[in-house]
Amino acid sequence: ESQKVVDAIATTATDRSDRPTDPVVIESITIS
Repeated sequence: ESQKVVDAIATTATDRSDRPTDPVVIESITIS
């Protein structure tokens, strides 16, 4: 599951400054 999230972030469209065109928001984090 976590690798799917990383892949989704990695394929996010970016502008000329390499910033995401849509905000990437982390909604929750679980550390174990």
